[in-house]
Amino acid sequence: MWRAGSAGCGRPSGRARWPRLCRPRGRSRRCPEPAVLAAINGDLPGHGELLWDRLPKRVLPRGSTLGEAWLPKPEAAISAYLAHELSSRLDRRGLAVNREVLVRPTDAYGAGDRTDILVEATIRHDPVHGPIPDRLAVVIEVKGSWNQHLMIEQRRQLAERYLPEAQTETGIYLVGWYPLDLWTDASDYRRGRASSHDRDQLLDALDTQATSVRADLSVHTTPYLLDVPRPHSRVDEEANGT
Repeated sequence: MWRAGSAGCGRPSGRARWPRLCRPRGRSRRCPEPAVLAAINGDLPGHGELLWDRLPKRVLPRGSTLGEAWLPKPEAAISAYLAHELSSRLDRRGLAVNREVLVRPTDAYGAGDRTDILVEATIRHDPVHGPIPDRLAVVIEVKGSWNQHLMIEQRRQLAERYLPEAQTETGIYLVGWYPLDLWTDASDYRRGRASSHDRDQLLDALDTQATSVRADLSVHTTPYLLDVPRPHSRVDEEANGT
């Protein structure tokens, strides 16, 4: 199981190599340790507020005791942030990072299945022959911890639809995890959904699912929880018992 803070996989890669996001193993191209995501996660505390919405007191309901309220931005904001960070970090490695890629059209007007993020390489580095043509692709599906279909979409959406449609066997099921003690807008319906999950138990359950997916479908999905902090004072920590 991969948890934030685990060691990265493989040696630092040169241009046009594939590790750092995923390291191919044989023909399976499985993604055991998404090291670049760990690096992004490690940098988030410095600017995590970019993925939060802050409501000043003047817009809060009358009688609210809060000086301000915080709630997560929508899933699309997580995808946009992640795509930007991946592009910045992988740009010189011969990898293309694209959002909302249409992998299965359903009509003539552009509707259809779209991946949140698709990372592709068309060249890989062979230690003997050097750069050689070879398509490698990873689909990243992004969910917020409040998503009502969180526990079924790793299989139903990512493994059964997006991976075969994108013609790849490798996917990452990324969940934006917002600490409940920092999510102070109690009126946000999403908070109630997210509160039904314990962080470690959620990751364990998703990892068990990934094992089942590999056995049943011969594709490789890697769950990853992206921790999204925000600035908060010591007084806030004491008030929340942290």
